[in-house]
Amino acid sequence: MENVLFVALGWVAGIFSSILLEWNRDGRLAKSLRKALHFELTEFRFRMAGMVFMLATRADTLSPDRISWLIQEFEKYKGFASPADVLDALRTMQQHPTEARAVSARFAAQLQQGSPGLKKYPVPSS
Repeated sequence: MENVLFVALGWVAGIFSSILLEWNRDGRLAKSLRKALHFELTEFRFRMAGMVFMLATRADTLSPDRISWLIQEFEKYKGFASPADVLDALRTMQQHPTEARAVSARFAAQLQQGSPGLKKYPVPSS
């Protein structure tokens, strides 16, 4: 009778251990996915703030409010790419708004005259 009790206890422990292992594995997977998603969204936020800067410069709509917002966004960023040079430029733009407007207008004019970087590929002769 004692052996049957041990067999039954082993069987129950085997069932519950697999359930516990799956539950623990799912928790670890969810935690790692949450970390990866947070990292990707932080990088995406940084890239989109850069695009806002580029588009506002091209459209000549870089206002002091937008510059202060961009400074806040770039200061929050703690990723791989260092926005130190962009932050310095934005702070200078914030201190000297009339010069910043002239520089952004010149930058927009230069971008409009640039051509797309089309590459030339050799064509095989027959």
